[in-house]
Amino acid sequence: MILVLDTSREPVCIGVAEDGAVKAERVIDDRRQLSDQLLAEIDAVLVKAKLTPANLEGIGVVTGPGSFTGLRIGLAVANALAMAEDLPVVGVPGPEADSLSQLAATAAVELKAGRGERQVYPEYGKPPTITPPKR
Repeated sequence: MILVLDTSREPVCIGVAEDGAVKAERVIDDRRQLSDQLLAEIDAVLVKAKLTPANLEGIGVVTGPGSFTGLRIGLAVANALAMAEDLPVVGVPGPEADSLSQLAATAAVELKAGRGERQVYPEYGKPPTITPPKR
């Protein structure tokens, strides 16, 4: 079983998949509360699938392009869970993950091929827009 996360766009999708097929999923419609809701929603999808983090074999996460803040939150959580549970994590570019089922299928193939990493990084698709501070 693998945990799959797409925080790059709305709605945010969280799921648990086996052999590339999504078995349980949750959706967060309002990304403005993502940092408050993401861990609780991951827990809820694990409970729905009758799993614990110890049952997971890996994590698949969309790396972008997408929302700057959404990507940072999703990747930070994916990397932290991977580190805490000693799991491989696979980053999947957004164009290769149009749906949660496509993300799950791609992540499953990458993990089975041994291409999991210790951590993954965002791909924003363009340089970040940084607003200069007001003086």
